[in-house]
Amino acid sequence: MIEEIGNVQKCIDEALSWIKRNKPEQYDVKFLHLVEERRKIRKIERAAKEKPAIAAFGGPPAD
Repeated sequence: MIEEIGNVQKCIDEALSWIKRNKPEQYDVKFLHLVEERRKIRKIERAAKEKPAIAAFGGPPAD
């Protein structure tokens, strides 16, 4: 799973580079969307590395 997450992060980085080169007029809009997706992926990656059960089933109920 961690390797797959790394592949997704790499794809997002490559997509940002491609958009910047080929569609600079759309870069600002796409940048925000892709960076938000990358943040979500990194959050999942951290949870999977540190506490796999929480990543799979969620954390304790909030007070």
